[in-house]
Amino acid sequence: MDRTSRSSGSARSDDQTGDAPAAEASGAQEGAPGVSVDLTDAEVEAWAERVRRRRQAWVDGPTEDEKHEWIRREYARRLARLQSEESGSGNGVPTGRDPYEERRFLERRYVREARLAAEGLGVLLATLPFRILAELVRTGQDWEEEALRPARRRWIPFSDDL
Repeated sequence: MDRTSRSSGSARSDDQTGDAPAAEASGAQEGAPGVSVDLTDAEVEAWAERVRRRRQAWVDGPTEDEKHEWIRREYARRLARLQSEESGSGNGVPTGRDPYEERRFLERRYVREARLAAEGLGVLLATLPFRILAELVRTGQDWEEEALRPARRRWIPFSDDL
């Protein structure tokens, strides 16, 4: 949050809008009731002084109270983030803070992949004879179709027909 958008003692104590004369003039042109079209020099000077003080407060930076308040909020934010990371994100993904947690996550992942590979090998070995048999049968059928198909008649030229 920037200093111009919040209401604090040092940044915007006198004027909340910062554009009072412009707002008054535009409101008067639109016919807003109770707003004067004519601004006196005193009103313009008072507005200019409020703007100068607000800008000087911004240049001076935060007050000690504002600094302490920021430190308190930042500490609370960081503490909340650490507590949420310690409790875990809930989806099984390591949070990145504990190096041992990442190792345990990788270990669980590799154990699962090794188990899946072993199960895949078992299924492959159990079904391999049937797959081989199916492939042999298909190859035999292809050969049978090729061998038992009636011969195609072709024209064979004799030497004197050339």
